[in-house]
Amino acid sequence: TPGNRFRDHWGFLIAPLMEAIDRQTVRWSDAPSWAFLRPFTSGLFDSFWLWAGWFRYPAPPGWMLTLWALTGTAIAGCLIGVGRAAMVKWRPGLVLAGTLVAIQVGTIYIGFYMNATGAQGRYVFPVLGPLLALFWVGIHSWWPQRMWPLVAAGLLSVMFVFDVIGWLRVLLPGYV
Repeated sequence: TPGNRFRDHWGFLIAPLMEAIDRQTVRWSDAPSWAFLRPFTSGLFDSFWLWAGWFRYPAPPGWMLTLWALTGTAIAGCLIGVGRAAMVKWRPGLVLAGTLVAIQVGTIYIGFYMNATGAQGRYVFPVLGPLLALFWVGIHSWWPQRMWPLVAAGLLSVMFVFDVIGWLRVLLPGYV
């Protein structure tokens, strides 16, 4: 099968992801099954945000939990925000960004999940702009418009702290 040929030829590149999935008691022989869906999705999400060095340097679990919570909040915020009258001017942009992200993520699932190979977060990078726009608008949708400058400052501060700590606690110790 194409998935086996891919693993045989490029397995050394995706070995860390395969090991991470195996540690979660899921085997490649389970793919594409429901048992494989959760670790596949988690690996795709985690490697998009905070896994470095071809999956050798994962972020601490607390960081990932925070990003999962922020992302869930942003998704819910986009769904709620689309229905608000104050967000009417943002609707076409939200729909376009959501469509682009859905197409990209859908092709990742079709191309990698269905062929039982591990996806990497870098495959979502072509829609990085629309994805982060959705994230930004989704977080802001929870707050009244007068609070948006404060929300923006808080969100940027959290991401900046993640970046600095990531360099100091994960990347530099991993590579030095």
